[in-house]
Amino acid sequence: MPLLARQLAFAALVLSAAVVASSEEPSCVGEDCGAAEEEDAALLQVQRVNASEDGELQGDYKNPCGVGYSSLPKQSTQKDCEAAGFKYVGNKYGAEDSSQCCVKAAWVCNLGTKRDCKPDGVANPKYLGTITWQAMYPRGNCCVPPKPATSSKATWSFDTQLFPKKSDCQTTKVSKSCTIQAFWTGAKCMTTAQVNGKYKVPTCKKSWGTCKGLSLGGSMCCTC
Repeated sequence: MPLLARQLAFAALVLSAAVVASSEEPSCVGEDCGAAEEEDAALLQVQRVNASEDGELQGDYKNPCGVGYSSLPKQSTQKDCEAAGFKYVGNKYGAEDSSQCCVKAAWVCNLGTKRDCKPDGVANPKYLGTITWQAMYPRGNCCVPPKPATSSKATWSFDTQLFPKKSDCQTTKVSKSCTIQAFWTGAKCMTTAQVNGKYKVPTCKKSWGTCKGLSLGGSMCCTC
């Protein structure tokens, strides 16, 4: 399929309930996240869905991963999805050429590369295969489990910056009790806040003064 047609097909996957993140919110997590670019949103299939009675259909959205929202679909190759231990559902409830992998909701996925989406520090990611070529670079979903892996809630942030820099994506000790752990996916900077040995989603927002945490560039600052 031509590159343009493939990009349009990915864009068609964006649900009407998808949220476009504000430029003042570079990091987010879970069902309330959006993406800064349409292709990223389609690629990651990040949705905000409204509760309904049947548990599988919320609003106009059918979850191909089954009843409830313990797992959500992410674009993937079948080989890499199954190698990561997830269920591959193909184009179920999706566009004709979609290739969906049911990833646990507590995992956070961001655009990444096969080369960089590897265990590093406290991040133990899985690469779900190359499914798009952005600016001629092969990329796909890089998904990171929570800390600890048994947690039912996500502990990593979702980076929505348009042009993040690897040089800014550095683990930073903020105080005796707070460390912002950073992980570079090859395209995005994911962060988690380590507070007294436990992990949670960091707070990331614009900082017009000195950043008392990890500076992601563009005046964005992540703290515990």
